[in-house]
Parts: sequence; C-alpha cells; structure tokens
Amino acid sequence: MLHRNRKVIRPFPIYYLQFTIYFLFNRRRPILRLIFLILFIQHSAFSILHSAEGCRDTFFDQGPGVKATAMAEAFTASGDDASVAYYNPALLSTLNHAQLALSYWLMYDGAHYDYVGFATKFGDHSAFALSGTQFTRDNLEARRTIADTPIGFANNQMALYASYSTRVLGCNIGVSAKYVRHALYTYQSASWGCDVGVQKYLLYHDDNEQTSYISVGACAQNVVQPSLKLDTTYETFPTTYRAGLAWHTTFAHHYNFVEGRARFHTLTLEADAVRDEFSTRGIAGLELGIANLVALRVGYNDHLTAGCGLTLVQWMQLDYAYSVNDLDVYHRVGLVVRFGSEKSYERNVGRSTEVSSEENNFSMR
Repeated sequence: MLHRNRKVIRPFPIYYLQFTIYFLFNRRRPILRLIFLILFIQHSAFSILHSAEGCRDTFFDQGPGVKATAMAEAFTASGDDASVAYYNPALLSTLNHAQLALSYWLMYDGAHYDYVGFATKFGDHSAFALSGTQFTRDNLEARRTIADTPIGFANNQMALYASYSTRVLGCNIGVSAKYVRHALYTYQSASWGCDVGVQKYLLYHDDNEQTSYISVGACAQNVVQPSLKLDTTYETFPTTYRAGLAWHTTFAHHYNFVEGRARFHTLTLEADAVRDEFSTRGIAGLELGIANLVALRVGYNDHLTAGCGLTLVQWMQLDYAYSVNDLDVYHRVGLVVRFGSEKSYERNVGRSTEVSSEENNFSMR
C-alpha cells in the first residue's frame, strides 16, 4: 500500500449550473440537455471537499480494464468487456458475447499489473465470469545495515474473482466473491471479500436507425471487507461506493454491401461519483466509436486520461490507455476476444433473440 495525498478541489464555477439549467429546459436541444446534465453531476461531485489530506492506496484502487482506464474508470453504469466484473458485476448481464479480456500495465521501477478475465452468458439474462489481477514488483532489497549483503525479495498482490449477474424485476444485479493474497518478503496473508452491484436502463430506444439508452448503476466494493495481516497488524480494505449515470447512442448508420454488414458511429458519456472512507470524488469519461473500427476515449479523474481501441477483426479488439498520477505516466495495453453468436437485447422489456454476428447489424456492442 502507498500513501497518497489527495488535493482539495475547488467548487465548480456557477456558470456551469446556469448553462445546465438553460439546456434542461430548452426542448429543442435534447442531446445537449443530457450532456450538460452529466457535466453538472460530475462537477457537483468534484466540488465536494475531501475530508482528509491523504489516505492509503490499496491494491483495489487500480482497476483492471484498459478501456475503463482510458475513460477514468467511469464504468459503473455502462461497460462492454469482461472487466466490468470489477467495476460493477451487474453489468455482466448486459454483455452481448462470451469474451476473454487480457491487459498488461508496466508501472514504476519495473512493477507491473496483469489481468485476465473470462465472461460468458447463461440463458437470456444471466452471466458468469472468472477473473484475476496481480501486482508484482521484483528486485526489492532487504538488509539490516547498509554494510550487509542485500537480500532480494518481491512484493506480490493477487485477487481472484468469481462473479455472477442476473436480471430481477427489470434490474440487473450482480455479486463478486474474491480471494485476496499478499506476499511480501517472508510474510504472507490471504482473505476473502465480496462486491455487490445493480444496474438499470431508464430509457432504451432501438428503431434499426438509432440505438440509444440512459443507464444508471451502483456498486459497493468490499461490502465484505478483506483483512490481511502480514506481521502484527491487520489492514482492512475499505468499502468503496460507486454510482454512475451513462448515455449511449449510435448514429450515421449505413450498410456496407461489400462486407455484408452495417457500419455506424457510437457515442458514450458517463459520470460517476466514488465514495471511500476518506473522500468523495467525481470522475467522467467519453468514448467516440467510428464505423465499428476505431474508438477514441478520454476521461478525468484528478488527472487526464486518454486512450483508443482498434478492431483488428470483428471478434478481436486491441485497446490502449494513457494515464498520469503523482508517481509517473503510465501506458496500458489490452486485448478483448469475443466468442460465439451475439444476443441482441431489447433491454427495456427484457426480451432477446439470438442471431449471428453478421446478421446482427444494428444491435449494440
């Protein structure tokens, strides 16, 4: 664990609120009204002063998703890869494919953070996922005095997840059970924890020309708190609460007769509020998908984040994320592989039909 100083954030300017109210009541600009509503929620969260000058970073402060990292980890209400099991396990039910997700993150002083996850569907509205994350830093040295011969050791932190999601009363609910282990020098400890989440579509529209939705989600991470004891003192992972609002739409549909399938652009906006034992903070992310081939992403979470995604083939996507924190600039890469047929969900009524990936031209990713 590392000590991190969090800065106090000043309240947002009043003109953001003025513009938000203007567009909320201007019916001729529905998209701008929604965008400014999301900005208002995000800046409102930022304006809350932190209740402590610093707190301890934990292993779970670093999420595994490359796409999520590029969007400042605003991934509570909307997500489309297996890493949603970390941010909100309820989102597993919204995935259209069985898929495998991998990521690698080279950090400071040779440390690295690795992730692998697999998610699959059960029936129309249930999903199951297995995943694992590991932080490793090798080549550390221990000695009693400066004259002693150093003894090399490593710092290894690992978490294994088993996640399940299903649809209940029009909402998707999910739970993740996790096994946590930390090994440092000659010390090691292990524990168990649990996350729970919920997600619901407030609005969903699909007319084969445009697919759009508004989604809300919430998650309590470490609702059952893991507690590790390496020497004489127990350290308990704090419970973190996440809540998010997302808006997604597709536009500029056109059919490619050479490929035999549709091309379209997508736009996703999400704003989340994250509350831990020390502070409340706001985060926001945006993704622009271009012709089902390239995705451009940007976010803000105390620092600017950015990234992109490239569809190599219809069932494989390469992702990249750039992020900055108080220690260094980080680059992260990942791969998502999708399997089998795709399910096109009419999420507002809970019905589904199974079609091939080539035939499902207007379904959401």
